[in-house]
Amino acid sequence: MAERKTKIIATLGPSTADPQTIMHLVDAGMDVARLNFSHGSKDVHAQTFAWVRAAAEKHNRPVAILQDIQGPKIRVGTFPDGQIELAPGHTVSLVSGAGMGDADTISIGYLESVKGISAGDPVYLVDGRIALVVEQTAPVIKA
Repeated sequence: MAERKTKIIATLGPSTADPQTIMHLVDAGMDVARLNFSHGSKDVHAQTFAWVRAAAEKHNRPVAILQDIQGPKIRVGTFPDGQIELAPGHTVSLVSGAGMGDADTISIGYLESVKGISAGDPVYLVDGRIALVVEQTAPVIKA
């Protein structure tokens, strides 16, 4: 049988985040496991790496891991009426977690996603639809 020259790339996500499904994907011929780093945490990705490596070892075949490293997007939490209105010049605090926000506080998935920012830096939320400028970073990020 001739060696195939194409590769099968499968994007792994929540619906494939278990060892049995990954084992089936490798058994079906997956050559490359793609992980989208815009979603999930370091711990989730590390666990997925381990499952891919274990499945590859069990099937005695190489499986590459492709990291889509756009990086985590800043996801905002929920608001009482589904949305808030931010007035130009109004200062809001960015807090970690998935809690309910309001016009003064916006929860974001995790503060590590904005690690290393400084006063004056821009912060874009909701795929760039909200643009903020950082005023202070400690003890709470205010923009």
